[in-house]
Amino acid sequence: MSKILLSVVSLIVAVAVAAFLIIDIDKHAAEDVGEGFLKAKVPEQFGKMIGEDKPLAATEEVQRATENILVVSDYLHREYTLADGKKFTLYISYWAKNKEEVHKAATHTPDRCWSSSGWKSDLSKKRGNYKLHISDKELFDAYYREFSYKSGAMREEAKRYVLFWFIVDGKRYDFGTKDLFFADPVKWIKNAIEGALHGSPEQFFIRIDSEHPIESFVNDPDFIALMGTLGKEFLYIKE
Repeated sequence: MSKILLSVVSLIVAVAVAAFLIIDIDKHAAEDVGEGFLKAKVPEQFGKMIGEDKPLAATEEVQRATENILVVSDYLHREYTLADGKKFTLYISYWAKNKEEVHKAATHTPDRCWSSSGWKSDLSKKRGNYKLHISDKELFDAYYREFSYKSGAMREEAKRYVLFWFIVDGKRYDFGTKDLFFADPVKWIKNAIEGALHGSPEQFFIRIDSEHPIESFVNDPDFIALMGTLGKEFLYIKE
């Protein structure tokens, strides 16, 4: 019993220390990026595959609220249509250096945001090491999910197949837990303290999702070209 009590007290002390340090986070000035930072990196068209930029939400009010929650430096929300008619969405959030603390940015995953909006994740399909073989260069492993949604007004269940990555300071972020709805407490405290002391590094969240299984278009040459660009800019493992 005493060991459990000691562990609880230690955790409370650690959280208190982290909270004290976080108060001073504003001393790290965020780097500014120009408008269209991500659009300049990712073309709208690859071969016969055409992209169309989409708003984050249906109304301007909801969009502003969403942007305030994400606290991003820039974002890209684009729907691509392949030559065969299949569609998929590419979403990228970008946090410049010192824009947002890692322990906060890391909470914006489908496991948390989509589940909070009523989507159900198929737990049996969760993977943390999904590999895409695009070229002779190696991409960071993706997190893979399958989500479904059904409301009373819907005749059929909606389904989305999802890949996502969280890149921190040029490296794939390990969330430290299989269920990303709740943050790993030790990692959360560690990131909070490091952010308060040293500021936060550059971060990217990248998501690809579709109503079609990823495997149904992963070998499409235009999709491969897009992944090559994403690899060059964000996802290739640095040698």
